[in-house]
Amino acid sequence: MSDNVEQKPNQDTEQVDPICQKIKNDIELLFAASETDKNRIMKTLEDDLDKLLDTLSNNEQEALKLYVIYSGIVENLLTVIDKSDLNTINRSFSQLLLQLSYNQSQKIIQTFIKTISAFPGIIRLLDHIDIDIVEDGINTILYIIQTGIKSFKSDDDDDDDDDDYDEEEKKALINTFHNSFNIERIFSMFQRADIQSTDIINTTAITMGYLISNDLEKTKKHIIVESIKKLLNDEDDWTKNAAKDVLCYMANDSEIINEILEDDFLSSIARDLQKPFEGNENQKLEIIKKQERGLQIVNSMVSTRSDEEFMKCVMNSGVVEDLLNIFQLRQIEMITKLSIGVFSQFSLTKDTIKQLLVDKQPFPGLCRLLSHPEVFFSTKAVVIIFNIINAEQYSYDNTQTHPLFEALNSCDGREIDNLNMRDEIIQHITDMFNADDKWSKTVSFFAFQGLIKNEVNRSEFLKGDLLRTIVKDLQSPIEGTEEEQKATIKRQGRGCQIIYQLLDDRQDDSMRWQMIDIGIVDALLNIFEHRALDEITLVVFLALFVFVWPYSITISQYLIEKKTFPILIRLFDCLDENVVSESVNTINNILQAGALGSDNASPHPYYDDLISYGGIEQIFSLFKRSISEHCRINCAISISVAHRALKIENEEMKIEIIKLLKEQINHKREDLRKEIKVALRCLALNPDNISEIEKDGFIIPE
Repeated sequence: MSDNVEQKPNQDTEQVDPICQKIKNDIELLFAASETDKNRIMKTLEDDLDKLLDTLSNNEQEALKLYVIYSGIVENLLTVIDKSDLNTINRSFSQLLLQLSYNQSQKIIQTFIKTISAFPGIIRLLDHIDIDIVEDGINTILYIIQTGIKSFKSDDDDDDDDDDYDEEEKKALINTFHNSFNIERIFSMFQRADIQSTDIINTTAITMGYLISNDLEKTKKHIIVESIKKLLNDEDDWTKNAAKDVLCYMANDSEIINEILEDDFLSSIARDLQKPFEGNENQKLEIIKKQERGLQIVNSMVSTRSDEEFMKCVMNSGVVEDLLNIFQLRQIEMITKLSIGVFSQFSLTKDTIKQLLVDKQPFPGLCRLLSHPEVFFSTKAVVIIFNIINAEQYSYDNTQTHPLFEALNSCDGREIDNLNMRDEIIQHITDMFNADDKWSKTVSFFAFQGLIKNEVNRSEFLKGDLLRTIVKDLQSPIEGTEEEQKATIKRQGRGCQIIYQLLDDRQDDSMRWQMIDIGIVDALLNIFEHRALDEITLVVFLALFVFVWPYSITISQYLIEKKTFPILIRLFDCLDENVVSESVNTINNILQAGALGSDNASPHPYYDDLISYGGIEQIFSLFKRSISEHCRINCAISISVAHRALKIENEEMKIEIIKLLKEQINHKREDLRKEIKVALRCLALNPDNISEIEKDGFIIPE
């Protein structure tokens, strides 16, 4: 039996259970039989396999196929194939293996794979004299590999599927394929003189593409790659797409890419892109399909190799110019997502490649896509434009005209002056904030972050209703149906991310006060004061944190007037440890700013406020129970700064706090090292604290 847990027959599987049991008995008898009885038992086994095939052919239920695999029949059949005279194996064996592998779910294939990993005898079918059995064998191998590889999820895939492979499982699966399906044996079959079937030859080439490695002899490697490349122009749609898929897979290996590129392969893709887009709708769709196959291979290669040399190679082939020509001239609804997706990869590389893009005059085609009816295209175009114009070689004084302004301004006769261009692009990015998909939100913040480095662009974002909309969203109660509640939470999260991007590490306070005046801080404090603690997220909290970092004396005073301490102390009981840690960090920053704005030798101006809310005790309680180093350090710093020039009356508190500060005096983060020194100096202003600080000869570093 398989290592899998044996499944008992149920109502769905009881129709195959008797046949499975009969086949298992046949195989047991076959292994124990004398030579004279083996032919008779083999014939019985073949008949029973045919019955099982008929049953499976008439019923496509996954449960039946899984039951057959779990029953151990596959292992037993592979053992028969492996140990018997190959001429005694008829097509019933290969047909059952093919039936269990063809067009099946990932779950079935994964179960199948676990079986073949221990019984690699399936490849022996390729040595059979019956060409039909050989074809069944190579098809079975290809279907198993294809489905197994489709199980791999990309890093950007948010689907949580129990059947997904993690990285280690992926490596293990690839090793299983290489060990079970020896490419040298498959290559030998590929060159058999008696095999004239085009279908077998094509399937074999595609199968070897998945198994190719750098260890393979160069001549064989070249034969395989060239055979697959030719299949891109095959008359059969399945063959063309299968060839495209395997070349995309092969392009994950930078060494194999060099093989693919031989014989001007990129130029052939460029020629396909240059093909006149004419004919009826079906003919146009066929042109697009052929172009897409080439672009998918380019996309895979560029994803694997984004080095400058390779990117220049692709650009020199003409692919980029041809894509720009498509963007500028093709019927806009017929431009595909893949085409602009491939082009966008060139805007994410080194500045030297971006300069080559500029030399190819990309803006007319890209600006045309801004008016595409699908937001995906306008979004992509916006991001590409900003990736290009934000290259280091185009840095400029904000009082001057951008070096690429004229190029943008002359886009295909399009009437775009500086203000109009800016307003249109900013509006597109603002719209992207409300997109539902993860990609759009990610790239919108990427582009947004680059834009707001410019004061004029930043001012444009703050004009109109952007901030008012954020305030309104933050003030909205979480109510209604479950979907309505989720939508409100999403809007609030996006608004908080925008606030964070606008204020993060910003030195001057003018924009912070603009947001305070419009009501953003009030709205955030209301959330933290009244919302259920298990509903408060780090994304929302960080929108408040950027008001206190870098330190601001005036804003800290404002927050004290707003009675912020008890609200932040309430968050110590949040379920999210990150929110808890950043809450005490925020208190620390308010205290640090208050210390800067007052006499260094006097008690801290906010000490009484913190004491009145039981803040010192609450922070020390958090210090004792937290397992987060960052949280404990901030607790110790906060208590120490609040006690500037004052004695820590609680002896336990004094000992534990000072001990931790001394232990962390050489912390790897410079900002924390500075704050720890400030904290110790605040305590050292009171002689009752000095003895504990100087214990064991400790001296506060300069």
